Amino acid sequence: MDQYDRASELEQAEREAAIANARNATKLYRSDCIDCGDDLEPHRLEYGICVPCKATREHQDKQRGRR
Repeated sequence: MDQYDRASELEQAEREAAIANARNATKLYRSDCIDCGDDLEPHRLEYGICVPCKATREHQDKQRGRR
């Protein structure tokens, strides 16, 4: 194994570690609503927005002609 093979293996290991870290980072959830700042109920943590704010956004989108 020469220096280029070792460098390639090191690069691949670093890339795989970075990908694993990025995947783990996406599993962190906010504990407060991104719109109003109120604490989120446990079942809303994944979404990061409370039900009233989500409903408001959907209503505004509907008024603007978006879906």
